[in-house]
Amino acid sequence: MVESHGLVAISIVLKMEDTCIMGVVVVGVGMAGRVRIRDLQDPEFNPDQCWKLIGFVSRRKLEIEGVDQLTEEEALTRSDVHTFIICTEPGAHQPLIRKALDNGKNVLVEYPITVSAATAKELYQLAEQKGLVLHEESIGLLSSAFEDLEMKLKTLPPVTKVELSQTANYNGWLEDFSKSGLPFIVGILNVQMMYKLFGDLTPTGGSLEVTAEGFTAIGELTTKSNCTVVLTLSRFKERVKREKILKFYFEDGTELVDSLEIGPPPKTDSGTTTTGPKKPGLFMKDFLIFVDKVNGKRDKSTDVQRSIYCMEVAEGIHKYMRQ
Repeated sequence: MVESHGLVAISIVLKMEDTCIMGVVVVGVGMAGRVRIRDLQDPEFNPDQCWKLIGFVSRRKLEIEGVDQLTEEEALTRSDVHTFIICTEPGAHQPLIRKALDNGKNVLVEYPITVSAATAKELYQLAEQKGLVLHEESIGLLSSAFEDLEMKLKTLPPVTKVELSQTANYNGWLEDFSKSGLPFIVGILNVQMMYKLFGDLTPTGGSLEVTAEGFTAIGELTTKSNCTVVLTLSRFKERVKREKILKFYFEDGTELVDSLEIGPPPKTDSGTTTTGPKKPGLFMKDFLIFVDKVNGKRDKSTDVQRSIYCMEVAEGIHKYMRQ
């Protein structure tokens, strides 16, 4: 997940059949919100004018070239806004998603969808009842590094143990569990990765140590093939290298160490010459999946099931932390 600050709403118009009938707003203008705005403004990603960036919503007064700043009320009530892209801290997701759905807007939201599985389930049900799409961003599962790892593991012996270690800094809200959710909720991508690689997961242990320097959360899981998974998430006040290291131990005694890059959203390409159409980045790939869901071209149920299931697994880890 790319961390962001502030609120941004982006409006996009989606093309259904031959008529552009849907507008999109982005809520939250941190790093992720700005990348969303940048990509949605790029005509190379929208040759058929299938969407239109109408504006953004932010707590701060901002000037962004070519984009209007709207109030939350304007974004919720304008008839030409049909979709919200939410890029705020997790604790702010639930009320905004609910208001957007209640006002007939489709929603794309950064992970985690909210800070509890029960609330996530309720919001997905609300979207279904209203005939709308609620989509949780999943760019970590779309990265070429993760896709390559997934394919590589299919050619290797059975895995008996996995150790995932992630380090990063505080960012102003992530360390506040009331705003971000407990560690494996805000770090739900790590649970989702293990689920994508191994299927069903059973929580078997967990611990949380908070010090003046930061915190370390450890979660233990077992896969349906009795593979042990140990997840270690560490966040620090002082600047440290952002990295995610995975170690796989195989039945034949061999090992594999892999690193998945984590960092800020990519900058706009400049000074390079390429042939053919520009390739969409991870945020645009995620958005295009969302567009397909809105247009009825992609099934929603698999992603919804994964979202809720992995949040329930994360909460299972957190129960051990309180024992």
